[in-house]
Amino acid sequence: LENFSNSSVSMLLGEDNPVITEGRAFGVQTLSGTGSLRVGAELLNKHLKYTNFYYSSPTWGQY
Repeated sequence: LENFSNSSVSMLLGEDNPVITEGRAFGVQTLSGTGSLRVGAELLNKHLKYTNFYYSSPTWGQY
């Protein structure tokens, strides 16, 4: 999974992007769309102290 995440970040940002060459970019693998929203919100809360998060209604086609 690490190789997949690193390749995805490089493809998204470009291999020569300074955030990649300086080691400031990373990727994570989550279980689901809902899980990824939770992980992202937790990350933003812990490191940037964000407390408000907005999402669409419905959030996912199945709901």
